[in-house]
Amino acid sequence: MIARKGKLAHPALAVSLNLPLLIPSFTSKGFSYEMRGERRQYEVAGDVSDFPSRAAESILVSAYDLHFQHLDLERVDKSVQTADNALKAAEIVVLDSGGYELDSHMDSCEPRTALHSPPDARFTEQDYRKIVGGLAADPKMPPLCIASFDHGYKGKSVEEQIASAKGLFVDYPNSISSFILKPATPTDQYVNIAALSPKQMSSMRSFNVIGATADELGKDLKTRLQQIARLRTALNEQGIDAPIHVWGGLDPVVTPLYCFAGAELFDGVSWLRYAFQNGVAVNRKSIQVLSPKVTRPTIR
Repeated sequence: MIARKGKLAHPALAVSLNLPLLIPSFTSKGFSYEMRGERRQYEVAGDVSDFPSRAAESILVSAYDLHFQHLDLERVDKSVQTADNALKAAEIVVLDSGGYELDSHMDSCEPRTALHSPPDARFTEQDYRKIVGGLAADPKMPPLCIASFDHGYKGKSVEEQIASAKGLFVDYPNSISSFILKPATPTDQYVNIAALSPKQMSSMRSFNVIGATADELGKDLKTRLQQIARLRTALNEQGIDAPIHVWGGLDPVVTPLYCFAGAELFDGVSWLRYAFQNGVAVNRKSIQVLSPKVTRPTIR
């Protein structure tokens, strides 16, 4: 067990967050919507609007949803509660680049297994930069943790991924940088931590956070835990203290296991899709822990 309990320091402000950190997340993907003129208002917009009334240290939203205003809530009196305003109630805002919403596969906690077709399919790195720039310029916005534009470099070499991420982060030095490692070839389904060289690991030194999506860490829970442990060990060997973020890893059953393996940041929307078994909140991904058959592949 290589669990850690550290802090995530902001690169420009005299603030830090205690780790491990559980990050409640909101997304339009997998939820129904109704048209408001030319804009789609998703049912989860009500949950986002309610966020300021609840004490929370962090929140994660997608720049994709902010760009298309999917999480803005039109009230009965026709006034609009924007998602941007809800973000200001948190101590830190984690901004995803839209890869989850644009990906064709559904999350493993989603009951539907059919491929996802995003209704607003065009979202570019320029669109992402516009959202990041707008939030960063708002003096009332909490500190930002911005993700690399992972949808744009999926299937590219690790060196290309790192170069692309650095090219983005250099323009936002006052934000926390979060690098998302992706499969390194067009045919790879999973990230191969064991194949990363010391040089590749060392080149991640400038990132504040390093991580991967839970689904791309391996086909089953045991493999994912091994991958996280390998990544933490390799980072330690390079003297890199950056915490590991498991994207989509927020789950009351699975998250402690990820933490024991060495990860420290966890987000996910599975909490919006729970069922309860014997008083325990579970979904399709975590039920295998209670079975227990941790080597069973996650159903897509």
